[in-house]
Amino acid sequence: MLWAIVTLLLASVPLASGQGTVHVNNVPPTISAPSIYDDTHANNVDNTMIDPASGGTVEEYEVTATIGDDNTLYDIKNVTAYVYDDNAVTSHGFTNGTYNEVGSYGFAWVNASGVFSWKELTAGGWSESLTQLDSPDSSRPADLSQSLGDWVFEFKMNKVSRRTATADGWKVQIYVYDDSDAKAADNTLHFGINFYHEETVVTAVTWSGATLGIANQTANVNPYTYTVTANAPFKIQIKSYDAKLTGTHGHTPFDIGNVTIDNDGTVGGECNVAHLSTSWQDFDINSLGSAKTNGSYWFITIPTVTQDDTYTFNFASQVLINE
Repeated sequence: MLWAIVTLLLASVPLASGQGTVHVNNVPPTISAPSIYDDTHANNVDNTMIDPASGGTVEEYEVTATIGDDNTLYDIKNVTAYVYDDNAVTSHGFTNGTYNEVGSYGFAWVNASGVFSWKELTAGGWSESLTQLDSPDSSRPADLSQSLGDWVFEFKMNKVSRRTATADGWKVQIYVYDDSDAKAADNTLHFGINFYHEETVVTAVTWSGATLGIANQTANVNPYTYTVTANAPFKIQIKSYDAKLTGTHGHTPFDIGNVTIDNDGTVGGECNVAHLSTSWQDFDINSLGSAKTNGSYWFITIPTVTQDDTYTFNFASQVLINE
């Protein structure tokens, strides 16, 4: 019997091919350790009262934060810090602020495709012409290939940044955007501002040839000018150290109340009038602002029994908050 052996060769048939895809969501940037310091970086002034200026020189402060990115810091597109008066600016997302007594500051570090710049918010928008931001003392991480680093915005306060009664009247808002526009935000920082004022005061007043019995004779150079810069409504007060004007030759003195000061030159009108005394007297009340000029008009009434002589008195003035 013959057997036939048949061998079947079966070709390998491939299965249908495919591809797997996994989309990993972008992780937003992070903000940690937000702080505000004085310019020595030694004192954290968050939730404290600070001074906008000292002795006529504006003070500088630092807003700092540690910024993180899941990849590297090269992915950070911008870091922005808004410092604003919560009483005057209700939206910390404002795009048209000014650095005046209204109280809004905006500072930014911008990464435009590897070109880095510091910017400041002005009435005309974002500008690289900096007034309040101290860019040489501001900083970002030297190595952006890291995933974590510190940003520092060092800025000047305006002298007339509005005074607040408590340590939470001014707020700090920090925003960070990455190159996919994912965002991180922090609004935990706040502080208050102390009353600040500086002034040029009147130090000498003269009457030449005053006449007996004539009421309210004007001083030689009316008005004598006070110039005041203040960050809150203020009043000017004046007092005499002497109860009487004393003659240099020993003649009978007369009462200091014969000297009158007012703020618009119309004694007896509706203006603020102060009859000089040994107690503090208000003679002018004004609003906050820079270098406000306040005229002081001085008058004297010489009693008819006064003898010929040169009479002197010593006085002082002060500026106080008027809230």
